[in-house]
Amino acid sequence: EAAAARVSAAEAEASLAACLTTREATDAECRAARAEAAQRQEELAAAAAELAQERADLVGVRETVAVLGDRAAAAQTEALRYKDQLEAVQAAAAASESALLTAQQAKEEESAVVLKALDADLSTARRAAEAAGRELTALTG
Repeated sequence: EAAAARVSAAEAEASLAACLTTREATDAECRAARAEAAQRQEELAAAAAELAQERADLVGVRETVAVLGDRAAAAQTEALRYKDQLEAVQAAAAASESALLTAQQAKEEESAVVLKALDADLSTARRAAEAAGRELTALTG
């Protein structure tokens, strides 16, 4: 009976040693898992901080895009205003050119009328001079 009790005690001791070894291994695994969880938590916090920075950057980009959109709209409005002014100046220039051509044509027509009148006066004067010359010849003999 003592031998059986010794065998039983040795088995119990072996079982306890196995339990303690298993517990130590489990504790080591638990510590490793906790360390890995802490590492992952740090990585997650870093990723969250990076995401927050990216969101802030995105907000800044959106604000910049909105400002640039406003500037582009203002520039387009100003360009349209300049285009309208240019069209008005071009229309005025065309009207001035047309008026100048009309005035030039009128002057040419007036000059032609004056030249015709002068030509007619010259012809009349020539005929009168010829008649006076004939009369003078007739008088002088």
